[in-house]
Amino acid sequence: MIFAPRAGSDTRRQIAESGKTLREGALRTYEQARDGANSAVNKARGAYDRGREAFDRTRRDVENTVSDAANEASDVLSGGSFPRA
Repeated sequence: MIFAPRAGSDTRRQIAESGKTLREGALRTYEQARDGANSAVNKARGAYDRGREAFDRTRRDVENTVSDAANEASDVLSGGSFPRA
């Protein structure tokens, strides 16, 4: 016995369903990738901000230390007393 292929309407319906399934899968994959990228960007921004704050804090500490040392050296050179340890 020989079987005929599916009717054209059945084939078109199956193709449409397969296309819809593929589209939905692609959309889910895109959304997951987008969410992952956004999360990575947010983490990177946070790390950058924390690093920048640490750098600024350290820079201010060094500037203050250098300024204090320069003031003490100036006092010593102008005949002031030696700093106490």
